[in-house]
Amino acid sequence: MAKDQFGFGTEKTDYEASNLSRFLHYLIPRIGIDVSNAAYILSMQADSRRPEYSGIIKELEKLAPKGVKVGTIDISKKPFSGLTDPRSGAHYDIPRKRVYTAQRGVNPNPGLLAHELGHAQQYTKPKALLNRLALPSKLATVFGLTTLPLLVTEDEDTAKLMAGAGTAMSTPLFLHEMEASGKGRKILMKAASKSGNKLGLLKSLAPFKGIPSYLLALASPYIIYKYLKSQGQYKEN
Repeated sequence: MAKDQFGFGTEKTDYEASNLSRFLHYLIPRIGIDVSNAAYILSMQADSRRPEYSGIIKELEKLAPKGVKVGTIDISKKPFSGLTDPRSGAHYDIPRKRVYTAQRGVNPNPGLLAHELGHAQQYTKPKALLNRLALPSKLATVFGLTTLPLLVTEDEDTAKLMAGAGTAMSTPLFLHEMEASGKGRKILMKAASKSGNKLGLLKSLAPFKGIPSYLLALASPYIIYKYLKSQGQYKEN
């Protein structure tokens, strides 16, 4: 019988051995995805100490929805805190109506601030469908519920179905972030105009800079499914 790199046969008859082999293979793409995502998030936390941004930031703060305050989180001493505690990273605190940016230093990144203001604008209508679906979708993504089912099935067709279900669970979160970015771009363009700054196309898309992270979450179930399939971890029907 042919064996994989972990010493397990590619044609399994023992269920426990099959699960162990699949788990070890699962860790390879899972760790790769998580490390890539963490590296990308850390790269967005640079200190935006640029003079031309100060005017835009002031205008962005003025454009916050009524009752929404803006705060900053300096993660210089704890750069990895946002990876383990969402409250330590850029976010919109819904109950307190407070927008936070997180970066090395106290100078907000205008693109990220605009994105979070986009979230604040979303929650001026808290009962909107995407707002209701975003939290359960985020919890499913954060706790691995979108990819873990790929570990508990043996046949290829069921695994493919589970990968599709995982992507479906991540979709509301992705759409919610896209909507916030779209609203944030409009806010950013307005703030730039009011501050006398002209933004080129790339800078105007700054509120979308976090989207690759959510795209990766969206693609993770399929990536892991394809990898496990390529390693012979599923039985063909």
